[in-house]
Amino acid sequence: MSDGGSGFRPDLLDDFGKPYCTTKSRTGAGLGLFLVVNVIRKLGGTVAAKNADEGGACVTLTLPVAALKSAA
Repeated sequence: MSDGGSGFRPDLLDDFGKPYCTTKSRTGAGLGLFLVVNVIRKLGGTVAAKNADEGGACVTLTLPVAALKSAA
């Protein structure tokens, strides 16, 4: 998935998927992405985040087919 925005700040890319890593200034922000990344990894998948060459942010979620079959 990608967008046409300004992309991720470099410090956010370094901490992508870590708890409480957020651009929001409210208490508890930053747990949702942390939980998603950990579920994907637990199922044997990967999550990669980068800034696209043409601008914007790009996040790729990869899950093995076996993980999708067991979830069905």
